[in-house]
Amino acid sequence: MVPTSRITGGKRSMTSIIETKLKRNATEQIWLNPVDHMVYSTVYQPDHGFTNEVGAYAIYDPAIASHNRGVIQKASIDGTLNQNVVDGLATPYKDPELEQASITYDSLLQNNRVKEAAMLSTENRAVDVVKIFERLYGLKDRNYAGVELFERVPTEELVLNFDKVKKQNGMEEIPENTLPRNKEIEYERVTLNTKKFGLMARVTDEAIRRNVHNPFQDSITTASTKLMQRKSFDVITEAVAEITTVAALDDWEGFVFDTDRSVVDPTKDIMRVINSTIEGTNVGGKFNTIGMNAITAKIYENNSFLRGIIEPTPSFIPAPGTRPARALPGVTLVQDQFIQQGIAILTDNGVESCGIMLEGPTRVASKTDELTGTQTYVTMSHHLARVINPDTGRIITDVQVPIAPA
Repeated sequence: MVPTSRITGGKRSMTSIIETKLKRNATEQIWLNPVDHMVYSTVYQPDHGFTNEVGAYAIYDPAIASHNRGVIQKASIDGTLNQNVVDGLATPYKDPELEQASITYDSLLQNNRVKEAAMLSTENRAVDVVKIFERLYGLKDRNYAGVELFERVPTEELVLNFDKVKKQNGMEEIPENTLPRNKEIEYERVTLNTKKFGLMARVTDEAIRRNVHNPFQDSITTASTKLMQRKSFDVITEAVAEITTVAALDDWEGFVFDTDRSVVDPTKDIMRVINSTIEGTNVGGKFNTIGMNAITAKIYENNSFLRGIIEPTPSFIPAPGTRPARALPGVTLVQDQFIQQGIAILTDNGVESCGIMLEGPTRVASKTDELTGTQTYVTMSHHLARVINPDTGRIITDVQVPIAPA
């Protein structure tokens, strides 16, 4: 399944770039392209990709900026930081005018004027927006893990068409010197429209000057964190709503009285389910991902069938993340607090993916109120979580008794 674009862009001439820059003075939109992770300036909304038709022009590469920060940080620790190291770094800017405006802005951060500058440029609003994308790109390393239950598909488009081929049935025995009957390959066209999510933050001039912390940076951190939270929440909500559930044989946390031996082997429960579903159908799926709440994962890994009676109990890992699943070779454990206690989500992620997370472009826009000095920023992200192969996913319920919060 490959998303198809209805519009394909080509190389741009210098004349078209100049014309686009002139138009951009009044109608500039700045987007992060999830495919190449480049920041683009556009005249119109890129519904079908960053093409000439929307006046798309790459202006900034946050990946280079993130790499440069790592090099400088390492050189500072090693004591090898000097001007030659800085001069040898590649520039993340693709637009000379934007680079010059950013240099002017960076000069305001000297002589202990960080608090007054507060990451806000008075010369070029695009500098502020680009700095946001640089910040967002770095924070996306701290993903909420729930998105890893589905296959993540970056796309430039907001509307996509998928041709989904259906698996063939009806294998038949045929007599000698004959051929089987023809069977038509069936497929269905699926149209997906990404959903738009947004978060607006207002930072007043008084807040910038009174607050010890940088309220602008704090609001960007909140926006990027909320963005990843929303994606994980959508994936888990879609999985719980669309994937078939089966009951566990017994509580995975049950132990034989006065012993260190569990009542049930969780892997036996899991294999019982996938052998007759995910890996036991003609779809061709492969069980490779399991999702749990942190408490459920702790109970699973504490099971004596998995750890052995003598082996020490695994440490508790509360933070969202992914790691190899204990006693399940080749399977990734996805731990996220949005997954409710008492269930285990089993999915195929990559062969015949149970679901997909379409990650569309992200836009950041800004507005200044000249009367009050208030800076308003809005972050808008396009994404959509969808189950596309329900046969390659199952949810095991009643694996534990949920523990009430304190």
